[in-house]
Amino acid sequence: MKPTIQDRMKRINQVADAFFLGKPFFAVLFFLTCLVPIFDWEVPAVLVYAVLLSVIFVLCDDIQCVFLPVMLLSVFVTKCYNSYDTFMAYIGFAVLPVAAVLFHLIVYRKKPVLGPTFGGLCAVAVAVLLGGMGTLPWADRIGGSALYYILGLSIGMVAAYLILQPRLAEPCVYPRKKKFLSALLLMGALCCVCITVFYFKDLDRVLAGHFTVFQSSNNLSTMLMVSMPVPAMLSLKKKRWLPVLFLFAVFIVLTASRGGIVMGGIEFFILLGYLAVFDRKYRYAYLVAIVVLAIGIYFGLPHFLTASYIYSNLNPNQPPSSYYREILELEKQIGESRLKLLLRAWENFRGNILFGQGLTYRGNTDIYNPVRGAMCWYHMWTAQVLGSMGLLGVVAYLYQLIQRIVVTARRGGWLAWGLFLCYGGLFLMSQVNPGEFCPVPYALTAVILFLFIEQPRKKAAADPTAEKAI
Repeated sequence: MKPTIQDRMKRINQVADAFFLGKPFFAVLFFLTCLVPIFDWEVPAVLVYAVLLSVIFVLCDDIQCVFLPVMLLSVFVTKCYNSYDTFMAYIGFAVLPVAAVLFHLIVYRKKPVLGPTFGGLCAVAVAVLLGGMGTLPWADRIGGSALYYILGLSIGMVAAYLILQPRLAEPCVYPRKKKFLSALLLMGALCCVCITVFYFKDLDRVLAGHFTVFQSSNNLSTMLMVSMPVPAMLSLKKKRWLPVLFLFAVFIVLTASRGGIVMGGIEFFILLGYLAVFDRKYRYAYLVAIVVLAIGIYFGLPHFLTASYIYSNLNPNQPPSSYYREILELEKQIGESRLKLLLRAWENFRGNILFGQGLTYRGNTDIYNPVRGAMCWYHMWTAQVLGSMGLLGVVAYLYQLIQRIVVTARRGGWLAWGLFLCYGGLFLMSQVNPGEFCPVPYALTAVILFLFIEQPRKKAAADPTAEKAI
């Protein structure tokens, strides 16, 4: 019998899925992407990635094939700070990936089944859409970047759930969660490569004893914090992954991101606790490590910073210590601006208790004036919800957070809690940075994480793609 068009298309899908989810493709794409920060190829790489993603969307019926390219793309574009005009020059090129996405959604459409985390997304969507009602003019809601943030965090995340849920829940011939963990791991590894390149290109300062401070430090820290639980999860099965956990923690410190160092440090201790809970054989070793590190930080860090600060004042021309003086002075400035923004958030909340002032409210530019195309952030999760969405936002985001915790607790197990800690890294960083209020990649990553978490646990005997296959 002559094969039909559907049969041929299905065969193409199978071959393409196997190729783009195979280890060789993962390895080659990661290696080639490592060249991007080395040679400053960010802009042409974005165009190449747009073509690659377009091909994947057309040939693959499994949307998970795009996860690794999107994650790697999200890492190296962090260097393109304040590049709105640069990328707007190529806006016509966006027709190709947009058409490919529409093709994928139409041809490979699937019917979703609503899971337990969908309600929280809907509640947040309502809060975001109604944020600023009564105070924020409609003109400030529908222009350019404002539309991206408002629609992205509301309808966009609900749509992402409806599109991804049936695709990530359907049976496949490979362990989905293992492939997802591999993508997260490579995302963290690329962050380490980018940080290394930054230091290498500033080698003179490094040899003089300085840290290298770079614009993308907060974003790279956030992505490392999302990735850091992965080697902890993998080390439960194979201890060779444990050094990668420590390596990611070291690179978070090397970003010199204050939020990353503080929140990443908290996450690192939580991960040691996670290992103590799920790795019974070495439980006491992890508990001892927690105690020793806590004592070392408590007694050592204040003396180290104080000594560095005093030394830098006595010897202002000595480069090894000037970094700590800069950190202390910058921390004072940032602390003051954060306090001002927190107080302003309370004022904005009182100005519209029910709906807040809206996500795109620009009345705080006297404290923080963002680059073109960015939102006027509060840089604090609590302040952002309170000032932008009022009581409605508080209720919606708390409902979503509690719902996510409950779903994880019900699923239980090392994998569900490990994925939850990936979100935990994002949530911690969102306390001192925009984080989860950026639709892509952070809010979208959170949706994907909980789509995996809400899936029922399967027995390996019945399903070769179950958790035990990881």
